[in-house]
Amino acid sequence: MRMFSFAHLKDRLLANSFWLLTDNFATTVINFAFWSLAIRLYEPGEIGFSQALVSIGLLIMVISRLGLENAAIRYVGTSGEKIKLLRSFFTIAIPLSIAIGMSFVIFSNDLAPDLAILKGDVLIMLAFMLFIVFQIGNTILDGAMISMASAKQMAIKNITLSILKIIFLVSLSFFVKDWTAIFVALTAAFGVGLAIALAVFASVLRRRTLDERINDHVEHPLGDIVRFSATNYFMVISLLALPYMLPVLILNMRGPVETASFYFSWVIASMLFVIPYTFSSMVLSEGSKGSGHLVEAHSKGIRYSLSVLILPAIALIVLDNRVLMIFGDSFIPAAAWLLRLLAISSFFVCINAISVSRLNIEKRYSAVLLMNLLIFSCTIVVSFIMMPSKGLAAIGIGWLIGQGLASLVAVAAIRSRGTSVERVTADI
Repeated sequence: MRMFSFAHLKDRLLANSFWLLTDNFATTVINFAFWSLAIRLYEPGEIGFSQALVSIGLLIMVISRLGLENAAIRYVGTSGEKIKLLRSFFTIAIPLSIAIGMSFVIFSNDLAPDLAILKGDVLIMLAFMLFIVFQIGNTILDGAMISMASAKQMAIKNITLSILKIIFLVSLSFFVKDWTAIFVALTAAFGVGLAIALAVFASVLRRRTLDERINDHVEHPLGDIVRFSATNYFMVISLLALPYMLPVLILNMRGPVETASFYFSWVIASMLFVIPYTFSSMVLSEGSKGSGHLVEAHSKGIRYSLSVLILPAIALIVLDNRVLMIFGDSFIPAAAWLLRLLAISSFFVCINAISVSRLNIEKRYSAVLLMNLLIFSCTIVVSFIMMPSKGLAAIGIGWLIGQGLASLVAVAAIRSRGTSVERVTADI
């Protein structure tokens, strides 16, 4: 296996993947530090409540986005009307997020009784709604910048946003003595991050407009955008919503301390998952430009992703308990096996994430939906059935089974229909 090196950064796909990896690793490490600091400022139960509220906000954001962040990656970079396209995305997603968010607040007594505080605290309710809107704006603009090969600028913005989380948390801790400081700090950081994102995107767009060498104006039929977004919407709901749904399930079945244990395990495992997801985004972006190298990009994505992934994955499998010690002894018994299983699953995640990009470009949406349905259903069903007896390890078992089955579907789909590169790029 050829290892990743800086010499490969001459390749645009790998150069942008490098900046995305830098972004994801840096923000994950800073997020890691944020929660490590929070656990020292507040009680484990308070951390669990704040993480459950964050998860609900992110779940509503994912539902409201309608897959438009991937549509931004797929279409904005080659569109002749970038501003108009992005404006239409925001016009759809933001009002929908406000409607769903307010519906959750109204029915919180029935949906999540432990989070009914949203109805009684105007400040928390306002922070909750702004958190959702700011996240939608950030993620759609991130997709647009990836599409425009501006991963470096996006990385600087996201790292700045992550550092602001810690600054705001420390500042608020002097004045707010309960867990609400955590959520308000996150909301404020995402608000500043959105303002930075708008400024960065305007600068990138101005530079590309002045560059006469760029001739990438393509009219994308509305039907293609709708079909692509709809498929990716169900993909996102069935996969990315999982880490946002599970904390609420754990809170109801196991309590706030194990909710926090799950969240910390997932944060650590996400440091592995960002590797294949980063290369997946770049395969989707580069393959969408009709370069005629889709199969090569898919092969590169898996090869380089595995070469970066293998050592940290093995280290995490071996050193899981020691890594969890960062958050304190109380989280190790519940989280150790979960973290180990998530690390093992990262190799299947690699195959699945990058194959999904290729299948999307080839418009083979049924295989994508089947893969993500398997991951979602296996994780939820196994967790619900086994969690009373196996604890958090049940989530790891379900996730590993789902990822393994999805990998079989991905390999079978790609091998059974060897779509030619010429035919695929002709349809892009």
